[in-house]
Amino acid sequence: IFAYGVTYYELLTGKHPFTARDSRAVFYKITHEEPAPVRSLAPECPEALEQLVTRALQKEREFRYQSLRELQLDAEPIFIELRQQRAAERIGTLLEEVSAKVAGEDLDGAQALLTEAADLEPANRTVRQLREDVQARLLRRRLQPRIDAQLAKSQAALDEGRYAEALQACESALVLDRENATVQTRVE
Repeated sequence: IFAYGVTYYELLTGKHPFTARDSRAVFYKITHEEPAPVRSLAPECPEALEQLVTRALQKEREFRYQSLRELQLDAEPIFIELRQQRAAERIGTLLEEVSAKVAGEDLDGAQALLTEAADLEPANRTVRQLREDVQARLLRRRLQPRIDAQLAKSQAALDEGRYAEALQACESALVLDRENATVQTRVE
């Protein structure tokens, strides 16, 4: 457990907790001195993780974790919280990029970024709503050539006086996109 604490300390701070010029001095530090607090060397380290490392490095065996499983049970919630924080930060960055892509009409790029954000946090309502909006816009974009073709067919039929055929073509376009204002105006 102590060695595990030393490894954690080194990973977090980039330094050995008991640095000295020779092995005798290292042994003395291990048995008589406390290492510098983790947060004094790595201020961004969560306090709970610092406490975990400090407990793993206790000089008296009784005050240390009694098993790696016990240490793991304390470490896992800390790591989950860190992953969630990192995911939230990444999602914030992704949403900024999505806004820029949507503004530039790069809907495919926006959808890819939203998929990445959904992978990070599937229950995020903002991500889900934006993803649905982008998917709806992409669908309308894919359907637009078919709608335009139906509208052209309708106009040609109108020009030739075939009103029933013109109305049928407009209704076909309306089936493809009920919210299309141009189609709604033509049908009326």
